[in-house]
Amino acid sequence: MATSGFAYSSPPKRQRVAAEAPPPPPPPATTGTRTDMLMALPSDILNDRILVLLPFDKLVRTSCLSRAWRRRWESVANLRIEFPASVSSSRALWRLRLEKCDMPAAPPGFPGFPNLERLYLVGVTLPYARAGTQLEHLILASENLAVLELSNLGTMDGAVVVDPWAIRAPNLRELSVTMPMGVDFGCRITEALPKLEDAYISFDCVFGTQEFLDAFQNISTVNKLCFMVAEFSINMLEGITCKFENLREASLNIDFGQFSSVLSIDSLLKFAPHIEHLEIQTLDTELDKEKIDEDSLNSEISSDLFASLKHVSLTGAKHRENQMCFMKFLLSKAGSLQTFAVTFMFDDDGKSEWFENKCKELIECQKASPQLLLTAKVTQDGS
Repeated sequence: MATSGFAYSSPPKRQRVAAEAPPPPPPPATTGTRTDMLMALPSDILNDRILVLLPFDKLVRTSCLSRAWRRRWESVANLRIEFPASVSSSRALWRLRLEKCDMPAAPPGFPGFPNLERLYLVGVTLPYARAGTQLEHLILASENLAVLELSNLGTMDGAVVVDPWAIRAPNLRELSVTMPMGVDFGCRITEALPKLEDAYISFDCVFGTQEFLDAFQNISTVNKLCFMVAEFSINMLEGITCKFENLREASLNIDFGQFSSVLSIDSLLKFAPHIEHLEIQTLDTELDKEKIDEDSLNSEISSDLFASLKHVSLTGAKHRENQMCFMKFLLSKAGSLQTFAVTFMFDDDGKSEWFENKCKELIECQKASPQLLLTAKVTQDGS
């Protein structure tokens, strides 16, 4: 009888074995020929009662003791970080990231980090009034700083009023500042950042002030801009008159339920006439508070503003009439458009008929570009 090349072996029969005691716990870690009694302690004792008491610089130095200690200090929670003299005088430091901690106070005569290239502050608290001034000096002293992120900074229980301070970084290339409405941690952009290429800006808390307009004036060299807002009842970009001649890629969020928010696209394309890539993130509104139609769009938005657009994506869309009206308006005006990608958000009722109908609307609507590639999809979150 022919057989295949697959061999099968039955499992060995079980043998009765005498019950054995569980294996003994591993021996304490050793350093050289000596037993490391500290490492033999339970973590809640070693970390929470012993290591947490060490000054930060001495704690980090424990990583030199042995292989077992190399990253032990990272598991110690609730550290209080200060700039010790050994760190403060380090000229080799090129990257610094602080997250969810208090801004450490610099020692007297702190010279900064002259070779620092990347600085990330995420969820950092500014616990004293002049913390912003210290941060300004730190940035200014970092002559090689190329990347700066300031995200969700705050003050101690809102009780500390942080003095305004400025970003002064002549060699900065990437900047991210998130300072939404009601969260003013004092950051201002009062001087030009001549080498800036990429900016993510959320500056709601200073909207309507000269400081807001100055910030845009001083980042006008960028070729990529992401502008996020939380206030949609007004056109946040209205009043910006400086030209972003280098800007080729832009992203912003829009509430298509409010016409004033849609007009921010008009303002963006006016001060940045050479945008080729435009990403629009839509807010999930249940109702269109103001009706948007072709006549209102034609009266407010000049068709030549779309002349440079080559690639447009719109994410988070629903089958709202305002959204569809704007998409069809853009397709009818953008003569150089090569791709238009729209991602719809799946409806709560789970029905897909509307998606098919909206795709058909977009396919059949008037298009100014003969080479346009249009794609559409639907996802649970619209991204």
